[in-house]
Amino acid sequence: MKKESLLLSLVILFLTTGFSPLWSQTASGEEEVVNLDELEEEEVSLDDLEEDEFSLDDLEEESEEEGTSRADRVGHGSSGHGGAEVTDSLKFTLLGDIILDYENADGSKSLTFDQEHTELFLNMENSRGLSIMTDVVRMDEYLEFHFPITQEGSAQIYMGNLLVPFGEYKYHHFYGGSVDMSQYMVDTLWTELGAGIQFNILPTVKTDIYITNGMSASSTDVSLSGDDTDSNLYKAVGTRWKWSIPGGAYLSLSTLVDIFGDETDGEGWAIATGLDGAFKIRTYSFTGGGLFMTLRRDSVAPIEKEKWAWYGQATKSFTPVTKLRVSLGQVDTNTRTESSSDLSTAMFSLIQRTHMFQVQLDYEINQCTHSLFTDDDITHSFTTTFYFRL
Repeated sequence: MKKESLLLSLVILFLTTGFSPLWSQTASGEEEVVNLDELEEEEVSLDDLEEDEFSLDDLEEESEEEGTSRADRVGHGSSGHGGAEVTDSLKFTLLGDIILDYENADGSKSLTFDQEHTELFLNMENSRGLSIMTDVVRMDEYLEFHFPITQEGSAQIYMGNLLVPFGEYKYHHFYGGSVDMSQYMVDTLWTELGAGIQFNILPTVKTDIYITNGMSASSTDVSLSGDDTDSNLYKAVGTRWKWSIPGGAYLSLSTLVDIFGDETDGEGWAIATGLDGAFKIRTYSFTGGGLFMTLRRDSVAPIEKEKWAWYGQATKSFTPVTKLRVSLGQVDTNTRTESSSDLSTAMFSLIQRTHMFQVQLDYEINQCTHSLFTDDDITHSFTTTFYFRL
């Protein structure tokens, strides 16, 4: 009932703020019927499927062509467009995949059909620049509202259960070298309840300042996840500073500071810092970044650790739809001890795109970092993935 009531509230909100997907007002105040064919061309042109914010090639990493993050493109600054008139819009986008995975881990072999992406995104925007983005399947996990505070849309306030603007990504982070590796550091879809403001501190520097409930803490660890609500009196405060450079390059610095915990386990503090960047040389593109966290708690359940992860990617574009990619990365969940979660990975990917599908062939090697030069703890994976979008 909560989802249905919330969706009904959204519809009422847009009806009262000028949202009208099938008609618009002329200068004389008369209603003007909009051709539905024109709406479809504008909103869901097949020629634009590989260029907009839902490019299939960007489901698991940022767009190296544009060098912009997921949080930059959905709702953030969408009302400006260089002063061009923005009409009301309502768009559904279904993203999904089917995976065939062969794995060999120390002689134990498996062949499995799997699925990692099932999202039905709803994007609503009215002529005043107010926009809402949610995943209809998981509306209780992701629901963002964006309100422009300047006429051109270069500054705006956003709130809700939002994709945390930390690092450069579309939906999933890549710290550690792959989405699976990044889950040791960051939730797969890292959303938290909170609010923030985005503005350009300089023409080429975009800034986010936000506040959320805080990191998820247990008796032994703290994670960048919105699974558990930190209800103490201290909230997490984060910033992201992104410098865009001509030619599709960028450099991005993210910070997040939080006092976590409660009276049962005691309170502690955590600091997370991320650095991401990208650049292009002709048909080659390069992206990379790292995340470092420091955790301290001196009370009932003491915590004293550092954790880090990094990734690097090199992509060769043979044609606009055919690419070869090499990805490397490492993750260490506690620098003070050795464990099976201290992992290194290398992935080789061949990517072929069509209008509505992307076929990706991956060969991935995972190994414990402390046994890199031995034959222990090695996992080989061959994966064929079909991404689709409707």
